[in-house]
Amino acid sequence: MSSGVLRFILIYGFVAGSMAAGYVGRRVLGLTEALANGCMWFVVVIGYSLVGMLAVWNYPLAWSDTALPLGGFLFICACTAAGLLVARLVSRDNDTIALIGLSGGMGNAASTMGGFLCFLFFNVRGQPGLELSVVYCLMWYPFIVLVAYPIAHHYSAGPSHRVRLPRLMWRSLWDIRSIGLPLALAGVALSAWRVPRPAFIGRLYITESLTILTTILAFFAIGLRVRGDEFRGALGPSVIVGIVRFGLCPLIGLGLYALMSLSPWPLTGLPAKVYLLETCLPLAITVVGIANLFDISPRRATAIFILNTLSYLVLCVPVLWWIFGR
Repeated sequence: MSSGVLRFILIYGFVAGSMAAGYVGRRVLGLTEALANGCMWFVVVIGYSLVGMLAVWNYPLAWSDTALPLGGFLFICACTAAGLLVARLVSRDNDTIALIGLSGGMGNAASTMGGFLCFLFFNVRGQPGLELSVVYCLMWYPFIVLVAYPIAHHYSAGPSHRVRLPRLMWRSLWDIRSIGLPLALAGVALSAWRVPRPAFIGRLYITESLTILTTILAFFAIGLRVRGDEFRGALGPSVIVGIVRFGLCPLIGLGLYALMSLSPWPLTGLPAKVYLLETCLPLAITVVGIANLFDISPRRATAIFILNTLSYLVLCVPVLWWIFGR
């Protein structure tokens, strides 16, 4: 059995098992959905932050790596703007607008989808596809803190409690939920200054263990929130999210790629492949996490996430395999 197939089985075994455990825990053991909030708080605030810092610390960053996360940041900002524009055209419900907008920008770039596909397609003949996906994800916490959290706060607050975007961005910088940004910057600094990562981190598989733990908790929380009646209400928003993520986002990504090709910092070779693949992904589970953190219809967010991920596996992965996997 190839390492790619084994990795796929392990990752999605954890995913399916964790979701089933959450669902059974609520239906059989009487666990409450409030537990999902705690799980997602740990996942978004602590788990992903530490995993991101430790992963980038272990990668030898250079100035030549700048273009990939910068292109990623511009891409997800543009896709979020497109998602919000489409959402405001089709809905007047604040929660729906926020979910479609955030889903438009935030794709599953990490190990459960984008990173895994980079590993699967680009780790042949020694090409470090998975490592470059870590570099691409450097844009993640600047976006979450400066864009995603302010958007979530804006649409979750009542009209009388809304404040201007610059003030929301400033507040977000000092929110405990934004701890991932300074940790990410610390990881970049430690990598750039070639500070050796302590050997025990690798010897004890701390990064891998944290990744597994956050994956289990995230999908356990998804299972806690799964309710059959939510899927009917989420079908319409899911179609819109699919159009944005699988239609508009790749077009925006190609446009930005063309513009970057004309700049002094073009993307070429393997970084270009990683960037282009990362422009067509299902929505990130972080969207569900933010929905839990800001109480933006977390059940509906869960249903949209599941429907969008399943449609991606059926409709998009075969096309990407044909393009990148040959």
